[in-house]
Amino acid sequence: TFDSSNSRVVLNGNVVSGLNPSTRNLTNGITIGGNYLNSADYFKGEMAEIIFFNSNHSDTEREEVEGYLAQKWGLSASLPSGHSSSAKFKSDSTNGTGQSLDLSNGVSAIVETGGTEDVFDGGSGFSTSLWVKGWPANAEEALLTKKGWTPGVYGNLSAWLDASNAKNFAKSDGSAPSTGETFAKWYDLSGNNHHAVIEAGTPYWNSTLLGSNPGADLNGDRLRLENSETGMDGWSKLHVFTTFRYDSNTVWQYSFGKTSNVNGTSEAAWHFGLRRGDFNPPSVRAWVVNSSGTKYENESTGTSASIKGNLGLLSLFYDGTNFTVKIDGTVWKTRTASGVLQSLPTTPVRLGQSHNIKFGEFVVFNDTLNSANELKMEGYLAHKWDLEGDLPTGHTYKSSAPSTAEGGWRIERASTGDDAIALNMVGAGGEYSSNVPMNDNQWHHLVTTFGGGNKKVYVDGVQVASASQTGSVTASDLPLTFGDPVAKNKDRPKIDDVRIYNGVLSAAEVATLYRNGAGDIGQPKFAITSPATVSGSAGRSISYQIVVDPAYGMTGYNSTITYELLNAPSWLSVGSSSGTVTGTPPNSGTYIFEVKGSNTLGSAVKEVTLNVYSYGDWNYALSFTTDYSDGTPLTDWNMLVRFSDDTSTEAGTAGFRYSQANANGGDLRFVDKFGSELKYEIANWNTAGESQVWVRVPSLASDANITAYWGNPNAGLPSYSSNGEVWDGYFGVYHLEDSTGAAKDSSSYANDLPGANSPTVVSSGMAGSSYSSTSAA
Repeated sequence: TFDSSNSRVVLNGNVVSGLNPSTRNLTNGITIGGNYLNSADYFKGEMAEIIFFNSNHSDTEREEVEGYLAQKWGLSASLPSGHSSSAKFKSDSTNGTGQSLDLSNGVSAIVETGGTEDVFDGGSGFSTSLWVKGWPANAEEALLTKKGWTPGVYGNLSAWLDASNAKNFAKSDGSAPSTGETFAKWYDLSGNNHHAVIEAGTPYWNSTLLGSNPGADLNGDRLRLENSETGMDGWSKLHVFTTFRYDSNTVWQYSFGKTSNVNGTSEAAWHFGLRRGDFNPPSVRAWVVNSSGTKYENESTGTSASIKGNLGLLSLFYDGTNFTVKIDGTVWKTRTASGVLQSLPTTPVRLGQSHNIKFGEFVVFNDTLNSANELKMEGYLAHKWDLEGDLPTGHTYKSSAPSTAEGGWRIERASTGDDAIALNMVGAGGEYSSNVPMNDNQWHHLVTTFGGGNKKVYVDGVQVASASQTGSVTASDLPLTFGDPVAKNKDRPKIDDVRIYNGVLSAAEVATLYRNGAGDIGQPKFAITSPATVSGSAGRSISYQIVVDPAYGMTGYNSTITYELLNAPSWLSVGSSSGTVTGTPPNSGTYIFEVKGSNTLGSAVKEVTLNVYSYGDWNYALSFTTDYSDGTPLTDWNMLVRFSDDTSTEAGTAGFRYSQANANGGDLRFVDKFGSELKYEIANWNTAGESQVWVRVPSLASDANITAYWGNPNAGLPSYSSNGEVWDGYFGVYHLEDSTGAAKDSSSYANDLPGANSPTVVSSGMAGSSYSSTSAA
């Protein structure tokens, strides 16, 4: 890190000591892999990723980036214990691989979009998809949010403490305080984690502390802003706004600022302090100290408005040229100044010191606001805290507050109901909530959609709530945030695989996304073309081959595919490289699982239904091997099987008997060696002679062992035996076995042929009896 006057090296999350800080500039630019080019002083090693930021980040921000890189490159173990990123990512994830984001203890992630924060506004139609494990502890805690307003729309916001709502505070147990209760933490709403924590005393929150408004009573206590030691030092510019009230004090004390001593130049970067609070108006002082140790002071015993006993609005700014303090929108003191602020890397920003001060709001920018935005901030705070009457005549916002219209949307725990989830959209119906079956500490897939006149909620691929809704979501200047920047409970949900769509997902697309954490929608990089339905027999090994259709012509289409099973019963397994699914079903029934293939292009998933049958009610079975001997298997082959009594052997000898089967042969079943039931059609059933049965075999190889079952008086002809499924893909199939009437078409088209010129039956055709005629039929 480098801020034009100081530099620092951090290796594996640890600050390297004993280095000589540099004060050079970047006049000669930045080189990668070289130190002094003219001496050929080059880097001899490997690099994986380099990121440049044009700012000197706080420790918290630095650790965010370190955490990202460590997780990505497998270096998490190299980070020191206590590194902030270590608590954010958990190995507990949707499908058992990768990691999830743990929202506990105030973790949230902001999606910055380079100033175009309307990217995720939602408009008149959008959808969200995420996996959730756990449940928000309090009402209105968000899983995803783009809703609300922030002073950050006016400038580079560093910290924002707002006492107007108890939920912005936490007691020691993490819950929000009731009026009069002490708090342990005052949350920073800026998203920069500069939360105010107790350094001394027992401050409390009160719902009517500042007139009819709530407030934080420091009660002679002191607060420290977390991560503000290095997160708020070395700035060249500064702008602070606050609403507060003094009660009494007789010695110099700081009211707020980055200082440990209001009288020590070397111990202060900036502050606003108090002396003789027993006077009215009191004696106040404001300092900034530049990096050269030059102090710029504004001090007076007289103010244009009293801030003792009354709530006051103060703004303090330093732009490297001027240092100015305004009270209630009127300039109190100003003076010329120069230089960047003094860096105090071990001194935090503090609020209060041994005198009774009460805060309504405290806002810090690490830059100066332009005059228009400064007036807006003053107007916002004045009207919010009933101070508009104290603004000077002619102030732009004396009569009405600036527009801070709230916009955006949130996916959150509803305002009422322990198990209710809400889709909260400003400008499009507000909060829409429904109880959902998710509060069981298990992973669940949550989808919300809005558009086409409806808003819907899906859980685990199934729609659980819907309502009519039109309109458009009001645009929001807030960035999209994963988690809730205010909710800091220890126990919070984990989230995984978060997606935002700028359209309305259909029910089919939601169901596709819900595949035990491995679903996807859109154009796949390759397709799984193997059947979606397969059959098997209880107690008999099955085999299912995953077949993919590569994206020919796309770079990487021929890269190695790895196969997986998702949501499969324990007795099923798959060869990761072969894609062959095998297993022995223990019982009959219907089993649904997913097969997945992945290569360098991406992945594809397909749902497969396995219908397992039991043939325990069939009394007879006979296995046979076909006489097909060619080395290349036949596909979608219709195989002729002939049945007849063998009267030369005894009844107990292996063989088929018409007397053991149903009168019409309807109890016949054929099963291949993998347990799959094969479809068949009886072309001719002749109990006095030979019968012909056509069996559809998806693949016929030389070792095709098939078992025929019969002898179940309760079994009837299956539907596939007469609806044409056996002849799928044929335009017409005519066995010509009947002696009268039309020639029956066995295909699904049922285009029977009428007889012509009195066709006659030939007793021994190619397959059985058949028609012959002197003219076409």
